[in-house]
Amino acid sequence: DPVTELSDLGVPKEITVYAVEYSTALEIGDGAAFFRIPAELAGTNLTDCGAALGSAKSTGGAAVSVALTRLRAATAGAAARTAVDMLGDSLTITNDQWDSKDGTPHTITTADVAEGDIIRVDVDQIGTGSQGLFVSLTFE
Repeated sequence: DPVTELSDLGVPKEITVYAVEYSTALEIGDGAAFFRIPAELAGTNLTDCGAALGSAKSTGGAAVSVALTRLRAATAGAAARTAVDMLGDSLTITNDQWDSKDGTPHTITTADVAEGDIIRVDVDQIGTGSQGLFVSLTFE
């Protein structure tokens, strides 16, 4: 199985999420996009991430965060998902830029993922004219 072999070698796997349509204005809030961690990524760690806009904003900065939601043990008969931010600080896209690679460096605080975890992309701040959102996550 090529995926298993790559995983055994520690080859990074990148997932890019098209969170907000290219020409749609960003809105502040949790849940711009979600995706499920498949079996192939179980046991890996988030090692890098980045975000890009469909169009550069004219004023103000944009900030994006990533949260891990994991099913927790049932309490009072109902299982619940709890969310934990994966980054110590948001991915930032500075004024007149398109990509977080040009913004403030970020730190990863929660890295490990398991099959069935849900990754949630949140928009924490928007600048004037911010449209479209792509988020890339690298796991090893």
